[in-house]
Amino acid sequence: TLFWTCFLLTLIIYIFAVVAVQSFGRPYSDDPYVRGRLGSMDQAMFTLFEVMTSEGWAALCRHMITISPGAAYFFLGFLSLTTFAMMNVVTAVIVEGTVTRALDAEESGVKSRERKERKLLRLMYILFEVADVDGDGQVTREEFHESMANREVAGRMVEVGLDYRFAEDLFEIMDYDRSGSISSQEFIDFCSKARGEAKAMSMLELQATLQRCNIQMNTVLGSAQTRLTGRCSSIQKKLDEAVRHILGPNAVRTRRSSTTRS
Repeated sequence: TLFWTCFLLTLIIYIFAVVAVQSFGRPYSDDPYVRGRLGSMDQAMFTLFEVMTSEGWAALCRHMITISPGAAYFFLGFLSLTTFAMMNVVTAVIVEGTVTRALDAEESGVKSRERKERKLLRLMYILFEVADVDGDGQVTREEFHESMANREVAGRMVEVGLDYRFAEDLFEIMDYDRSGSISSQEFIDFCSKARGEAKAMSMLELQATLQRCNIQMNTVLGSAQTRLTGRCSSIQKKLDEAVRHILGPNAVRTRRSSTTRS
């Protein structure tokens, strides 16, 4: 954890401070620069903390090298162990803790949303069963409008998240194929998409309108194709009769053969 990492870092600084006082502070106590930075444990630990943060360590190291050449190995070893090793460990621990908390929060949020969705799904089934008076698995226009006057249904709609102010238009949007009734799956799919304010309702109404237009367009195109095919056949027959009347019976066969070869 972060606590034990900081404790280990403090212990390393303390051990190196003891070595610095014994190796440099006391033997070279006549040097004011050394005595002011490594003369006691408190001064040595604070100085090594500055070295660990890379604050002015180069000047201290150069001054110590002029007194004791072995000081370079001491400070380089301390920097390698703390700044380049332990500080990376501290950063990794902090990042790992942050990521772990974020993942835990996300997992908790996902579970909470799943519980909420299951609860809403049960409410949707209950709402459909209440509206389905005859229990045939289909809610007709009459059943739907009768259920809207039921206080229980209105309360369930609020719990599900539907805007009951637009209740009169709900059936028109759900029954996009104009079949006159809606199934439980259609009802639940609609409720899942329509939860929220009127903006969601408007989008679903637009979607239903587009689906109706698509159905009508397919019907019109199919009818037009049938009429066009009939017209083409009628024109072909009249053309064959005209050719036969003008050029004789064999002219029709000759024209069809040439058309097939081309």
